[in-house]
Amino acid sequence: MKVFSVLVLLAGTFLFTTACNSGDSGSSSSDKDTTLVEIDVQVSDETAAQVDSFLQTYYAVKDKLVDDDSAAAKRLSEDLLAALNNISLETISDSLQRNTVSQEVLNLKNLIPQLNKDTSIAAVRATFENISYGTYSLIKSAGLKNIKVYRTYCPMADAYWLSASDQIMNPYYGHSMINCGMVKETLEF
Repeated sequence: MKVFSVLVLLAGTFLFTTACNSGDSGSSSSDKDTTLVEIDVQVSDETAAQVDSFLQTYYAVKDKLVDDDSAAAKRLSEDLLAALNNISLETISDSLQRNTVSQEVLNLKNLIPQLNKDTSIAAVRATFENISYGTYSLIKSAGLKNIKVYRTYCPMADAYWLSASDQIMNPYYGHSMINCGMVKETLEF
């Protein structure tokens, strides 16, 4: 029985370290499994600035989850919603693009308030995962200007997040698995 327990422990340790690139010790993994995606969306300077403001607030929420500070992430949800509400659809001239962006904004307006209702860090992180998917869709449809966004994947959480850097700082596990993940896409606007 002891031999079996040791084998299970060793197998688990191997899977954990393999899945999370623990040997990288904080280094960028952008050279692994990365796709460069050039996003060519017509976007006004005003809309790009509004979307960037929302994205910067999203990054602040992500950073609080990296720090395992769900209370601060929850407090920032009001700023995130305010930044989302500042995105004006009036400056988007293409009707199909405006409708797509409108749907993404509505989706996020329904998701973001849940952060304040969540009572555990696990629940906050689960809501953040959904916000990450919505934010990814929003920035691809609305557009940004002269910026790179890294879409990063955590195999342990089976979830993505967005980052301004290709350095892995995992919001789903915080300090317990800070470097778990890999850049999957580099979005170049």
